[in-house]
Amino acid sequence: MADRTPRFPFSASAEVASDDSVEVTRVTELSRHGCYLETTKHRTAGTRVTVKIMNKDQIFKATATVLYSRPTMGMAVAFREVKPLFRSMLKDWLQESLNQQNQKPSIDNLKQGKSIASGALTIQKTRCSPRFPFIAIAEIAYRDSGGQLSCQVATLSLHGCYVETSNTLPIGREVSIKIFAESECFAATAKVVYELPNSAMGLAFEEVSLKSGAILRQWLLKASGGPDRL
Repeated sequence: MADRTPRFPFSASAEVASDDSVEVTRVTELSRHGCYLETTKHRTAGTRVTVKIMNKDQIFKATATVLYSRPTMGMAVAFREVKPLFRSMLKDWLQESLNQQNQKPSIDNLKQGKSIASGALTIQKTRCSPRFPFIAIAEIAYRDSGGQLSCQVATLSLHGCYVETSNTLPIGREVSIKIFAESECFAATAKVVYELPNSAMGLAFEEVSLKSGAILRQWLLKASGGPDRL
């Protein structure tokens, strides 16, 4: 169920507690049924944990089950027991994230040159291709000035990616991006389509070579679990 529910970019401090440890980490994606966390400790699928998420002056708490884990990169969990108070808190956070998403142009529509009225589309309509959790290092170069920055990819799709960085760029900025994973390098030109100031930004890929396109599809096949989900 968690995988079929829309997940939203969501940046907040978190704690993950299991029988033998407590790890301080961050949430990068959130849904009604679970979340994706940046963790360094590997936990096998099925492990039961307690998750605390600290956002502004609120603390969400739930028991959860690990769905999958990528050693040193992160893991996805499905919430098990959520008290009504925390369920209401989660609903408010997701509504806020949805409102932010609806105020941003979609990757696919921006590539086609279409204008989108603020709040006119739901997250399901704006996302023509599914995004998958994908943790990797990236380098972004400014095409107009020659400067560059390093950042971390959090989610990836056929048409773009979501990166976490404190050095965000304005919407419309044209860049070149390189993503490094599994001893391979994906390269493309891209455009910033939305920005969470000093936190993260969404990029739409523009020019992708055949080689990089093949690498991208291979990564997404592994991240999605099968071609039917791309």
